[in-house]
Amino acid sequence: MSKNISAAFYLFTIILIMFGCSPSEQKGAQYELRAGNLDIRNQQLDKIGPIYLDGEWRFYWQRLSTDPTASDEISPIFVPVPDSWSNYREIDKSVEQYGYATYQMNIHVNEKDIGCIW
Repeated sequence: MSKNISAAFYLFTIILIMFGCSPSEQKGAQYELRAGNLDIRNQQLDKIGPIYLDGEWRFYWQRLSTDPTASDEISPIFVPVPDSWSNYREIDKSVEQYGYATYQMNIHVNEKDIGCIW
């Protein structure tokens, strides 16, 4: 009898581990990031949860900038993120494995949400 209980316990534990460790769907809001812009003005930020920033970012190869207006003088290349920049075919010259660049995007939110911490 105790062997049956032990076997059932081990079987239950294995099943629990298998289902508990199985990959689940990403939880979080899926919004479209296109041409370096993410528009979530129509959303209630306290209700939507995490927002994934995957999408089409502005990319400036061999350019470092912390000023968002400084890059206005150069046309950006739009690249998919996440991805390795050595995979970017949009750049005329081949991008080296090592180098530097600026990735840039804008998030548009309601004015009432600016400065709020959720």
